[in-house]
Amino acid sequence: METKVKSIKVDSDYLKTLPEKSIFFDIETTGFSAKTASIYMIGVAFKESDSEFKIIQWFAEVQKEEVLLIKEFFKLIEDFEELFHFNGQTFDIPFVREIAYIHSIPVPDKCEVLFTERSHDMLKLIRPLKKFLGLDSLKQKNLECFLGIDREDEYDGGRLIEVYKEFLRLQADDSKRDELKRLLLLHNCCDMEGMLSVYEILSYRDLVLSDSLKEFGERFKVEGIKTEEGSIRISFGYIYRFPKKIEIAAGNKECCCEVKCEDNRVELTLPIANTSLNYYFDNYKDYYFIPSENRVIHKSLAEFIGKNLKQKACKENCFSVLESEFVPLYISKCVFKNKELDGEIKKFRVFKSDFKSEEGFIEAKALNEDNALVVVGLIVKGMI
Repeated sequence: METKVKSIKVDSDYLKTLPEKSIFFDIETTGFSAKTASIYMIGVAFKESDSEFKIIQWFAEVQKEEVLLIKEFFKLIEDFEELFHFNGQTFDIPFVREIAYIHSIPVPDKCEVLFTERSHDMLKLIRPLKKFLGLDSLKQKNLECFLGIDREDEYDGGRLIEVYKEFLRLQADDSKRDELKRLLLLHNCCDMEGMLSVYEILSYRDLVLSDSLKEFGERFKVEGIKTEEGSIRISFGYIYRFPKKIEIAAGNKECCCEVKCEDNRVELTLPIANTSLNYYFDNYKDYYFIPSENRVIHKSLAEFIGKNLKQKACKENCFSVLESEFVPLYISKCVFKNKELDGEIKKFRVFKSDFKSEEGFIEAKALNEDNALVVVGLIVKGMI
C-alpha cells in the first residue's frame, strides 16, 4: 500500500465555517457494488490551518491491500468529529461498511458516530440550491465548472476502473505502471481539492436557506436602501465571500425581483408598482359584503342596511382597495410553510391582486432598514 501526503494552500473565507475537527473523504472503487467490487483508494482532506489543508491518499498497489486501506482510514478518522463527503451517504459510506463487513473489520464506535450522526453529504446540502443557482447538473465536476475550476484530471471514476485493472496486470518493473498510478492518484486528489471548493457553494444557503431570521441577521447586515426609477434597491453585506458572482431574477413580468451576489455583497432590486391592490381582513366574520358597491362594511355600521342588500362577508371578498406605490413582500406561498416567516408576514399590512395570488405586496413607504432583512428573507425564499 502506498500512502501519499500533500499540503495545499486554500484562499477561502467560507471554509472557516467548517466545524472544528472536520474531515472530507472520497473513495475510488472497481465497481458500484461492494459484493463484486473493491476499494483501491481512499482520500481524505482536513484543515491544518485557516489557509492550508492536508490531503492523505491510501492506494492499494495489490487488491489484497484493500484491508489496510480500510484500517488506516478508520484509525485516522477516529480523531475527527465531523465527516464531509459528496454523495457519500448513498455510495461511499455504505460501500466502506460492506467492505469492512466482508473482511470482518469492526467499525469503531467513533467511526459509527461519524457515519450516522456527524455525516454531512454536500450533494444533499446543495440540491435545494439547484433552481436558485440555475444548475443543470449536480455532479461534482459540473459544480466545479460552475465555480470556474478547470481540473487537471480528465478522467471520471468509471473510466479509471479499467486504468486500475490494467495497473494490476502490469509487472512491478513496467514503467507504464507509474503513469497509470499517477492518473489514479491525480483523479482522487482533484476530487478532494474539488470537494473543498464545492463546500463554498454552501455559502448561498446562508442567503436562501437560513434556519432562522436571527441566523440570517447574524450573517447579513443592511447597508442601504436606494429608490431608483421604478425600483428600490436594498444593499447588504455578508460576513463571508461568495465563490462566484451570480445574478438571478424571479417572479412574473409584473413582479420580477432581481438578486445579485458578488464577493461579500448582495443587492436585491424590487420593482415599484403604482397600482391598486386589495387588503384582505382577517376578521372577515365581523363584516358584511355590499354586492351593489363591491365593498365591505363593519357589522356595527350595517345595522340600517336592508338584508337583501347585504350578505355575510367571506375571506375572498372581505377587502379594501388602496391605490399606492407597492413593492413585493413575497413571491411564493412557500414562505407560509415556515412558521417564523409566517409570523413576520403578519407584522406587515399585506396587499394582493386577488385572494389566491402567490404574491404579496407592501407599500413602498413601509420598507425601511429595520424590516429590510425580513423582506429580503421572504423574497429569496420564493426563489428556491
